[in-house]
Amino acid sequence: MALYCAHSAPGAAKLLRLIGFSRRSEGWPFMVSVTGVPEGVSQTITKRSNWFLTAGDSNVDHINVL
Repeated sequence: MALYCAHSAPGAAKLLRLIGFSRRSEGWPFMVSVTGVPEGVSQTITKRSNWFLTAGDSNVDHINVL
């Protein structure tokens, strides 16, 4: 299981490290499937520089209850 914490509070990084969080070198994990699409489209979709995503593009604010 992984738990992500997005924050912008000054000083929060140090406190989060103290309780076990670690800093990631990259942004949010992202996967894409290009099965069944034309070759040109799959090349465009899988090129990382063609994407610009923020937390606002996700459901990061939704609480998932298992």
